[in-house]
Amino acid sequence: MRPMHSKLIAVVASTLLLVSWLEPTAQGKGGGGGGGGGGQQQPPPPPKPPSPQELAVTAARTNLTAVTAKLKAAFDSSPEMKTALDNATAALQARDAANKKVLDSLADNADYKAAIDARTAAADAITQARDGGADPSTIADLAQNAMKTRTAVTKIETAAYAADPDASAAKAAYTAANAAVLKLRASFQASLASDADYIAAKKQLDDAVAAAGKSSTSAGG
Repeated sequence: MRPMHSKLIAVVASTLLLVSWLEPTAQGKGGGGGGGGGGQQQPPPPPKPPSPQELAVTAARTNLTAVTAKLKAAFDSSPEMKTALDNATAALQARDAANKKVLDSLADNADYKAAIDARTAAADAITQARDGGADPSTIADLAQNAMKTRTAVTKIETAAYAADPDASAAKAAYTAANAAVLKLRASFQASLASDADYIAAKKQLDDAVAAAGKSSTSAGG
């Protein structure tokens, strides 16, 4: 009986060992499958459709923009505004022409030529550094130097413009013409407050926004 008993114990022990070895493997496979499923990103939920109140706000805002654009187009085509814009354009062209004459006169100025050459060299140095894979610190230093060279050129040009009577007069004329345009623009903005179409469109938007706010508050409560 003892040999048979020993064999039976050996068989049971072997069976238990096999089961204990298989169970973690099966769990691992099952867990891996679950993990793989859990790793898949779920599609985002569809966007919530806008409410009727939100659609009303969008429509009202679009209408106000259209009304404002129509009024502005009519104002810009008025004789007074067209004259102001034409004057500003002519003044700008006159200023640019006067400035060009000043720049042409600087062509033989040694200091100006040196400043232009320095500005060009500084810009080229940045390009070469970037192409050569220079570190950001080096490029930043080169950029700082390039800004200084541009400032030096601008300083010479500004002084030359100020010293030239024609350039100074052209600059003053352009400043005045541009100010006239800005003044008319401001008057247009002020006139909107008394325009019937604008008032109605603005009220439509204000009412829609207020209704949307009440709807949102009710939903949240």
